[in-house]
Amino acid sequence: MDKFPNAVISEGSFYKTEADAVGAVYAIYAQLTNAQCFGHQALMQANIWSDDCSKGGGGPADTPNLEQFNIYEILLSNGQVGSIWGANYVGIFRANKAIEKIPEVDADAAVKDRLVAEAKFLRALYYYSLTIRFSGLPLVKSTSDELNTMTRSSARETWEFIESDLLEAIRLLPDSYQNNADVGRATKGSARGLLGRVYLFMKEWQKAADVYSDIIGSNIYRLLDNYGDNFLNGEGDNLPESLFELQHTTGTGNVAQGFQYHGWIRPRDVAEIVWVGNGFCLPGQSLVDAFEPGDVRRKATVMVDGDEVFDAIYKSSWSITGFNTRKYCYGPGVMHVEADANFKVIRYSEVLLGYAEAVFNGASGRASISGLEALNMVRRRAELADIPALTFDAIVQERRVELALEGYRFFDVVRWGIAKELWGDLGFDENHDEYMPIPLDETLKNPDLVQNPGYL
Repeated sequence: MDKFPNAVISEGSFYKTEADAVGAVYAIYAQLTNAQCFGHQALMQANIWSDDCSKGGGGPADTPNLEQFNIYEILLSNGQVGSIWGANYVGIFRANKAIEKIPEVDADAAVKDRLVAEAKFLRALYYYSLTIRFSGLPLVKSTSDELNTMTRSSARETWEFIESDLLEAIRLLPDSYQNNADVGRATKGSARGLLGRVYLFMKEWQKAADVYSDIIGSNIYRLLDNYGDNFLNGEGDNLPESLFELQHTTGTGNVAQGFQYHGWIRPRDVAEIVWVGNGFCLPGQSLVDAFEPGDVRRKATVMVDGDEVFDAIYKSSWSITGFNTRKYCYGPGVMHVEADANFKVIRYSEVLLGYAEAVFNGASGRASISGLEALNMVRRRAELADIPALTFDAIVQERRVELALEGYRFFDVVRWGIAKELWGDLGFDENHDEYMPIPLDETLKNPDLVQNPGYL
């Protein structure tokens, strides 16, 4: 009875070696693929919340928590909301533990610094995921902080905390890794890409232009010649357009390590094909019409009548909207519940479009290209003609079609302040539907958590 339980690793016996420190950071990365962090449920929720697509599936009663996003009627009791909150805070707790404990490990100082920087990048990424959905948050900065007793910081304070983590990560992370075993780890480019996005939300246009200029000037990243190659199963992973992506794999016995999204979006109840799925995230006419004639991105994004898809000819009757999602959709050779494909969290095309937006809003760009040229580079890859002037409408248009069904659209429209204009007829209420409610369980445990506007 006095023997040490060998199957259990206690905190007292961990955080001793470099291997322990590496393992602790792996655990932070692993949480990213949780369905409610950057996994399939979070991606579906973000897409369904926008005008890119409707929920689909087996009708309104199928996965009703997602249907509430579809119709802008999110209830306090929505289980999806609580799961997103909880899953991202698990990632934050793991990051806090690693940031505190890794400096005590017996390992090379440079390795420890890099691992702490990775943990700070990941903590920032989890906080970003929560902030765009809930606005200001309880800022749990250490393992001694108690989430259940904390009040919410303002949105500005939350963004500034994310900024501070990313600036520290940029200082210590490498530009790239030499060891193939390190593929997928965060780099300076990863942290800069996320920081540029954060500055767009903060409307810090010059800071955004500066950090995007650093990425462009690094000459590490480039647009792939073929847009659709970003979304291939396995063959599209870790290519030069990607600044950061979630590493998925199959054959481990754990389906959660594969990319499950494709099984949810494949066409539903279609007798003539074997690669059927759950039929969620159904694009509508609005998204299809957003693509200009000749835009090669359309076929890589949406299935429309007459398209050849996995040796079949798509029919509009396969979907109640007449369309299905093509991006990240795989055919009969891929299991319904898991794919090897990585999810691209930050792509270089987003960097170019973010730079264009910052310059349009008055920033001076340090990059060797103008804001207009950056946007036109994205258009040329899509085999479209250059536009003559950089306008707000052009930025809105290009971000929609370039990043369609990747989880950007809702959050872009909200930060631009045009959601009521675009979606008022769909039931969107200004000063209410921009954010999810703070989960009911959290407000019951902690009465000091102020609820978001309009939720009772």
